[in-house]
Amino acid sequence: MLWVSNHVSWTDIALLGMLAPLSFLSKAEVRTWPVAGWLALKAGTLFIRRGSGDSRLIQKQMCNHLQQGNALLIFPEGTTTDGRSLRTFHGRLLSSAIEAGVPIQPVAIGYSRDGKPDPIAPFIGDDDLLSHLRRLFANEQSDVHIHLLTPIPTADQERAALAFKAQQAVQVALFGEPVTGESVIGKQVSGEPAQPSEVASRSARAA
Repeated sequence: MLWVSNHVSWTDIALLGMLAPLSFLSKAEVRTWPVAGWLALKAGTLFIRRGSGDSRLIQKQMCNHLQQGNALLIFPEGTTTDGRSLRTFHGRLLSSAIEAGVPIQPVAIGYSRDGKPDPIAPFIGDDDLLSHLRRLFANEQSDVHIHLLTPIPTADQERAALAFKAQQAVQVALFGEPVTGESVIGKQVSGEPAQPSEVASRSARAA
């Protein structure tokens, strides 16, 4: 199964990895990061170089990994956000799930503090790992909510439509409203917005 999640911080990897045996897909530079890079390597991360021209090789590696029964997690936004909104989910890497014949598992992760989006948890912009760690440890714990949403079948589906459905499900789970005015395949995706019909909900505590 291909897990597809929104992305707020490097801590997403550790927290989601607690739910199930997962491998991860990450940009190549993460491998050089202290602590986080080592953890990612130990978790069986597949590192990719953006713009390297190896997209077909990456797809093949992902497909083989999924066909062997392994779960793989990707962050289709391509970067982290402040947790207050989503970026567009890109569908390119979802082709591996279609080719492997496995469903997509949408995942929504949110960090809150005093009932509001946590301003400390996000790892964004010019943040560096050491400074972020210091901020985390200097403040009280935040609440982390992880929702495993209804899996999305991939048979006879286009990757852009799958990306839109996954984004809709995560959007509803986190913010209660579907994406509006979105046209990711040249026309409005037909049917009702993907609902977050939740199959599991986990809460955790993060430093």
